[in-house]
Amino acid sequence: MIDITPIIFYLAALIAIGSAVMVVVAHNTIYNLLFLIITFIATAVLWLLLHADFLALAMLFINVGALAVLFMLTIMLLDLHKIKRVKTNWLYTAIAGGCTSILAIMFIIIASTQKLRHAKHISNEIRSIGNVLYTHYFVTFELVGLLLLVAMLSAVILIKEEQ
Repeated sequence: MIDITPIIFYLAALIAIGSAVMVVVAHNTIYNLLFLIITFIATAVLWLLLHADFLALAMLFINVGALAVLFMLTIMLLDLHKIKRVKTNWLYTAIAGGCTSILAIMFIIIASTQKLRHAKHISNEIRSIGNVLYTHYFVTFELVGLLLLVAMLSAVILIKEEQ
């Protein structure tokens, strides 16, 4: 039987790199966000190939679920009537749809070929990550939280000053 892991790896890496480039190249902010989501999903596929299930799910839930929705709300709250409208490029839409379809197929292939691990092993993995975060890197973890809080408050203050 043919081992398809290298094929999936190179395909996911190619999609991640290509969509990351498209995040910078695309002129429409909605397309930038869609390609950013594709980059996150391709990175989650790479984490799955490394048998880091928790990190793959964290990548999907945190980055795609929270950050992408936050970016979308920010884009929607901006006054887009003042920004020059960019003509819709259907090539970008086709690329995004094709990449998303390929990534969905790769998720299905990985899920069907990998042996399912026991829930106890996964909970031990999560417990060990938590132990490392809250013992060895406690100060760093708290400083990152403080930095995010300051960034959020600064953004609110800047928005209130403009109004």
